[in-house]
Amino acid sequence: NVQVWPETPVGKSPRDLKYRWVWSYPLVVSRHAPGTLYVGSQFVHKTTDGGSTWREISPDLTTDDETKQVDSGGLTFDNVGVDYGTTLFAIGESPLESDILWAGSNDGLIHVTRDGGDSWTNVTVNLDGLPPWGTV
Repeated sequence: NVQVWPETPVGKSPRDLKYRWVWSYPLVVSRHAPGTLYVGSQFVHKTTDGGSTWREISPDLTTDDETKQVDSGGLTFDNVGVDYGTTLFAIGESPLESDILWAGSNDGLIHVTRDGGDSWTNVTVNLDGLPPWGTV
């Protein structure tokens, strides 16, 4: 069972946690189905009952680079515990088709599903000029 809020990471490195959450993690309320929401850790999580139960509908959609899963996030040298690397930064639902979702990570990857999360395709290579480790 997933609790869709950050776990207190005191004394833990992000690589030691089951889910990696950023301080302001992506949350999408479905325009197609009442009670359906999506949130992002390194996975896309979905509820269809307003948040009572959750399930993962994706694999890890990040690079899963453990050098970016340290106390400061591997991005800046601090220890505030709010910004970690290798997490999802954005989730978007198609306004036209309920089964199409996009997910962008803070380590430069973009994935799309066209079947409601059963399969995901990395479409990052299709974007010219995206810098490595660009937040998407």
